[in-house]
Amino acid sequence: MRGGVPMAVAALVAGALAAGAAHASDPTARCAAVKLRAAGHKTQGKLDCEARGALHGGGADPACLARVEAKFAAAWARIEARGGCALTRDVAAVESRVDQLVADLVAAIPPTTSTTTTQTTTSSCPPTTAFYCGDFCPPSPPVALCPPGMTCTTSGASCTCTGPAPPCGDLNGRFCSYGECPPGQTCRIAPGSTGCIRPCSCQ
Repeated sequence: MRGGVPMAVAALVAGALAAGAAHASDPTARCAAVKLRAAGHKTQGKLDCEARGALHGGGADPACLARVEAKFAAAWARIEARGGCALTRDVAAVESRVDQLVADLVAAIPPTTSTTTTQTTTSSCPPTTAFYCGDFCPPSPPVALCPPGMTCTTSGASCTCTGPAPPCGDLNGRFCSYGECPPGQTCRIAPGSTGCIRPCSCQ
């Protein structure tokens, strides 16, 4: 019986390793993992551009942001070309989420303070009590923001902005995903834009 316990442990370890190897060889799982890694690289790259801009007293260098965008687009194309992805042509949706995350972080960590000026009374930053429809649903919290002309509609446990889609150029910040663009283009945060609220543009 002495050899029984080690042999049982070895069998369990071998089984766990085999299961892990089988999952790692799943092309759908591999694709998801590589896409997440690519999105992380883009986030880091854009934040690096923003950090360098903050050190030099300005916004991010548009050329720096463009290099990050180009590298991400090329990496995404290579990933999808290999096949096995559960979703394809989702690059615009992922880019929008990454860009919004970066914009939110930049807005939350300003390089300067404005406590000694009167400009804070005319700030275009949304109040901290404002929430965006889709992140939180009414009636709790009571305020759920949508683009002008659209309404936050609740369905079950989710909510979204409904109504006629406004032109992309009329929107900014978190509302870019609702903007209307010509066929083949997507409404996203304008590259190289700076400030608390960043304009949207068709790209």
